[in-house]
Amino acid sequence: MLSNGKRNWCNTRMCLLFYDVVHLRVNFIFPQLLEVIILSSYSHDNPRPVRLFVQFCERYRLIPVPSCTRRNLHLLVERIPQGLSTMKSLVLLAYSAVASATSYFLTVYAPNTNVDGGLFQAAGQGFYTGTSGPATYCPENVDPCPEVQGTLVHAGLTGMAVAVPGGQAIYVAPSGAVEYTRAHSNYIPEGSIIGGWFNKTVISDCDPTVYVLDFLSTDGSNIGGVKVCPDIESWMDGTGASFRLYAGTKGFNLTNCVDAVGLNLHPVAADVGCWQYI
Repeated sequence: MLSNGKRNWCNTRMCLLFYDVVHLRVNFIFPQLLEVIILSSYSHDNPRPVRLFVQFCERYRLIPVPSCTRRNLHLLVERIPQGLSTMKSLVLLAYSAVASATSYFLTVYAPNTNVDGGLFQAAGQGFYTGTSGPATYCPENVDPCPEVQGTLVHAGLTGMAVAVPGGQAIYVAPSGAVEYTRAHSNYIPEGSIIGGWFNKTVISDCDPTVYVLDFLSTDGSNIGGVKVCPDIESWMDGTGASFRLYAGTKGFNLTNCVDAVGLNLHPVAADVGCWQYI
């Protein structure tokens, strides 16, 4: 599940028994979106669960999404009902909350490409795949230094998950390169974009629903998208870097890049990935 430090996403799971007939699993993904999966089996010999489920869909404005699993039905809820007391009267509820994560590692979501699943590591104020780990630093006067946990970011790519005072913000440079600020500095190149990242739901007839992070420029140009490019700076030679993370901007002009569907954010238990990234 995705969530961020500001708790914009619920990151909550519910197990429901609907009318003592249909077992449901509900994943609260965003404030105005949740996923429901019917877990009970159904057949022509027992149509009652389906009839009840259709009534449930109509009442709560649910959008059915086909599933390749014959015994399951998937759907999305456009709007969480305001009258939850009414919903509670329809279900026998077993509820458990999952602690919201505050930091994540990033991978590429680009099915059927050679970059799919690539893990991004921070180095030289950029994000690269192929390196063995991030470039980090911790001064001698810090004791103890936090253990390096890899490249961790806050949800929504608002910043790096670091311990250094002031943090390290993430921005999109005019060239489209996704970068982060140096420690103890608020400098961001003129023309850069802060924000622009949004959550996107990818629905497939045969694969599980996927929730990724995508990008749309906030300058009104309506340009965006996640790009993974093999154009690696010469000073990264020998590091193993194979692709760099970019976002679509007016100044982006690289070719032979992979247009990724988005970024996968994987929650971790660690609060920070290191003292600072360099």
